[in-house]
This record gives sequence, structure tokens and C-alpha cells, in this order.
Amino acid sequence: MAESGGRAVERKLTIPVAPNAPMIGVKPLFADKNVAEGDPANFEVVFVTPDGKAQAGQGLRYELLKLESRYQWYRQGSSWEYEPVKSTCRVADGEVAVAADRPGQIKLSTQPGRYRLDVKEASADGALTSVTFDVGWYSEGSATRRTSWRPPSTRPNTNPARRWSSPSMHARPASLPSTCSATGC
Repeated sequence: MAESGGRAVERKLTIPVAPNAPMIGVKPLFADKNVAEGDPANFEVVFVTPDGKAQAGQGLRYELLKLESRYQWYRQGSSWEYEPVKSTCRVADGEVAVAADRPGQIKLSTQPGRYRLDVKEASADGALTSVTFDVGWYSEGSATRRTSWRPPSTRPNTNPARRWSSPSMHARPASLPSTCSATGC
């Protein structure tokens, strides 16, 4: 679109789209789509009619997929280039029951990395919702850092030591069942 002087004009228009089928809502119970290493990834799931009223959802399934990015190098002309190669690997799945009066719960233990949670109806053309989130070193998580300084030594050529600590640094790694191959996730 252009104005009479020929300059481009930008306009925005937001139009709500009314769904014609039930929808699935997934609410992460952690901040900023980041889970600290060692913390559980918890979600609430609701099933709503097109007019937004909660209803019971039977036969809802979830899949937790680990998202991997590897880089492939290649030579083009006289220079080296790279491109990302993205893959997914299912690491957990199950069913979630949703009642009309309360949301369903999904509780997952994860290792550091990037993940996608898919929640869908059992039918092939049913509703599907996805949420992407990061765990551990992919994110800042909920760790609080504290710094302490050791008093400087009286010996020449020595530096004071700095120590960092956070609650997640001392947590035991969570175990995650995996259906990946030895070269996968």
C-alpha cells in the first residue's frame, strides 16, 4: 500500500478468529519458559469449547520431545559455510486427564536442553497445542548467585579467590527415560 506521494504506508489490523472446534490450553508453571536444572517442569492443561468454556477432555496425550541442533559444515567456492541440522527425539509420553472443573497436571523431570511439549487429542484431526521451553544451561533458571571473597593473602603475587554458588549447582541430576539411540539425544 502506498500513499499518493509514493511512500509505503504500513497499517495493522487485528481480527479475532473464532475457532470452530474444541481447543487445548497448556500453561507452564514456571517463569519465562525456563526451568532451572534439577527443577521439575510442571504444566496445567485445560480443554475448552470454541466459546471458551472448560469441558472434560478424555484421551488427551502428551509427548515431550528434545530439540537438538547440530551444525553441518560444507565448502562453497573458496569459503566454508555451515547450516543447522535440527532433529527431535521423543523422551517421554503419556496421557493426561482433564476435568471440567479443574485442569489436568503434567509433571516432567528433564535434563538440560531445549524441549517441546505437544498435547493432542487422540483423533488424527483433533486439537494440538505445543509449548517450547528450555532447561538448565539453556536458560538462566531460578538460581540465585552469591559471591564471596577470601581476604587477600599477605604473600606477594597471590590473588584473592572468588567463589560462585547457586542452589541448582548442588542438585543431583534428574533421570529421564529416553527412547533415543546411542547417537541421538
